[in-house]
Amino acid sequence: MWATMDKSEIFDKIIWDYNVSGQEAELIFEGKKETFSLTREKLIARMLLSVQWYDLLDVFGAKEVKSFLSDDILSNIRFKDVRENFIYARAGLNER
Repeated sequence: MWATMDKSEIFDKIIWDYNVSGQEAELIFEGKKETFSLTREKLIARMLLSVQWYDLLDVFGAKEVKSFLSDDILSNIRFKDVRENFIYARAGLNER
């Protein structure tokens, strides 16, 4: 069985190109810190694109991952077909 990532590993993985630590990214995610270029919505969009789906579900739970699939967050994903895949996933989570 594969070991799942924890929150700090997720944040470290997705902010490699920002001058922000994993701890700062977690504060942005929690709404306790703001930066000019990295918002909570962008951070979550990066998680959706960079972290395996089942790791997100294990770390954050289905209810929170479902909240990650809001239109505000998905609008930060550049490619339409990728956005549509997440809309499809959102519909599947709504059925639970």
